[in-house]
Amino acid sequence: MTERSLAVPFTRSAPEKSPRSGMLGYERATVVTANGRATAETSKTTFCAIVIRPLPLKRDTAASLPSRCVRSPSRNRTSVQIESIEGGRLDTAAYKGKVVLLVNTASFCGFTGQYKDLEALWRKYKDRGLVLLGVPANDFGAQEPGSNAEIKKFCEANFDVSFPLADKQVVIGEKAHPLYKWAAQQTGPLGVPTWNFHKILIGRDGRVIDWFTAMSGVGDKLEQAIEKALAAGNS
Repeated sequence: MTERSLAVPFTRSAPEKSPRSGMLGYERATVVTANGRATAETSKTTFCAIVIRPLPLKRDTAASLPSRCVRSPSRNRTSVQIESIEGGRLDTAAYKGKVVLLVNTASFCGFTGQYKDLEALWRKYKDRGLVLLGVPANDFGAQEPGSNAEIKKFCEANFDVSFPLADKQVVIGEKAHPLYKWAAQQTGPLGVPTWNFHKILIGRDGRVIDWFTAMSGVGDKLEQAIEKALAAGNS
């Protein structure tokens, strides 16, 4: 069978042993496609609510990882820092062990009304361990042109948004924030945002579970995935 590079759901096999290099690690996973089964190198770097857990890494892949995802020699974990829309850094260390829904947002998009549904989702599940993190971005259609202060005022005035918002970031390409570069490594090309209000669901163990496009909205499929992710941490 010809090997294909597909960003499709996969079942993980046991990790291969690789030389300990003090960097983040990869494991071999089994990718299931419509045409059969094929093995592919799949990232196993983890995201513990924006905290990257280090694993052994094959040395020839180290250069491709974001610099802020490299293991610190004096710590067991390295945080990917992200600024709050209000100024200062978000307390991402507090997200460890929680389910995180990462959403790139915009104020002047046809999907901006999803803020209302996202806020309802946040209020429903936050006490059970969900963190909803909005990341304003001007990457698609230049639909988030405002300053951080303008974005914050818009969200609060129009949608009563209370979930955490990061400051405006780039979420695609070479200039993407390290968090989104990490997510792209986890999901592959099909999971990278292609428009505003793309949603990436991350489990309590720091691994990407699934992603949802803006077109899918905030509906039953997303809510069921969140329920499952929350329950998994309590089993």
